[in-house]
Amino acid sequence: MLIRQINAMLDTFNRYDLRGEDLTVPQFAILNHATPEGVPLSEISARMLCDNSNLTGIVDRLVSKGLVERRPDPQDRRVSLICLTPVGSEKLRHVGPRHHENVNRRMHALPSENVKQLRDLLHVLHESMGSELGLTEAPTAKQEPADHAEPTRAETVRARIDPASMPNSQQMPRHSMRTRGRGNGKRGSSHS
Repeated sequence: MLIRQINAMLDTFNRYDLRGEDLTVPQFAILNHATPEGVPLSEISARMLCDNSNLTGIVDRLVSKGLVERRPDPQDRRVSLICLTPVGSEKLRHVGPRHHENVNRRMHALPSENVKQLRDLLHVLHESMGSELGLTEAPTAKQEPADHAEPTRAETVRARIDPASMPNSQQMPRHSMRTRGRGNGKRGSSHS
């Protein structure tokens, strides 16, 4: 509950900070994940823990602002790459450092060694939970999967994010990830 409350407060601060830059929190997150070479939309949505369809409108608005462009992947033309434009790179160079300064300023109540300890603990928690969901590598030695007919929990979650990750015999129907919360881009919202 406490983590959720802190996240909600940080989200409020982030929305306020980015409003002056004509960006929403999800738009800023997409800019942070995009590269000039391009990143598949499915990879960005997996990193943001939401479905591709939730990001389509947000990417459309970034395209209309000239901050990103969509390009077909040369290896698979069905895949859209989200490419950071020079204007988007400049926007990120301008906004990014100021955003990080604001985050650091908000952490002022904690001495720097406590911030590092908190970051380390949250990283361990993230890795542990992510590996349980199949989103990150397990923090311990990776075990070979058992030969089984039913998908594991991690495979099921991974399939929601990227159905192609499932073996053909275990393909699951694609459903959009339904999540709760307001549109901050972190919980599957389609708002920007």
